Amino acid sequence: MKKKNELIGLTPDKFPKVADFKLKKFLDKTSIPESFTGKKRLRYGLKKMLIQDSKLDNFQRIIFALARQIPSNWKGSKILIPYDDFICNYIYFFIDESYNLQNVVEENYAFAVDEILKPLLKLYKSKQNPNLVTSVISVAETKTQIQKKGEISGRNDAQLAYDLSSYHIMYAPSDLRRSLTYVPGYVQCEKLKKYISKNYTKLEKLRKKTRVG
Repeated sequence: MKKKNELIGLTPDKFPKVADFKLKKFLDKTSIPESFTGKKRLRYGLKKMLIQDSKLDNFQRIIFALARQIPSNWKGSKILIPYDDFICNYIYFFIDESYNLQNVVEENYAFAVDEILKPLLKLYKSKQNPNLVTSVISVAETKTQIQKKGEISGRNDAQLAYDLSSYHIMYAPSDLRRSLTYVPGYVQCEKLKKYISKNYTKLEKLRKKTRVG
């Protein structure tokens, strides 16, 4: 993890066994709002394709867009998500914006963070309490620059992931570079990954000294 490009997420493209992870095992699908099936829209790339209109696909898309960016070697740890202002705000607002784009009508999306984090933590076999992540996020009036940067980065990446299916996010190679030609599934969310790569040593110390809540 000394080099920025060494971060490998926990996704099926690098870890085939992850494909056996059954999201429906951890989700009560009846609790997912009907509107979360999403808008009917088309993706434009090498060819025009209809984006899947599925609740489960949308949940997997959000979860694995995060898993691509969270180090695979953090699996099995007591603390998966460090209580870092950028990371917590990125995750919170990535989920918030993802639900907003799906037209899930709610006053706020705090409930969504819990719905996504629970299966994500199970995927990484972490004992971390998902409810404690939201406690790091301050009210808008007192946000610091790093918190604001985390929020903006999370919202921007959610918009990028919105046009991808879960299959593209889970199986697109991690090491493909961006190009002038947009290829569906290959332009991935990366702002969280870059932050973790740059601050890996500091975040490792933060994770190790934090107790499980």
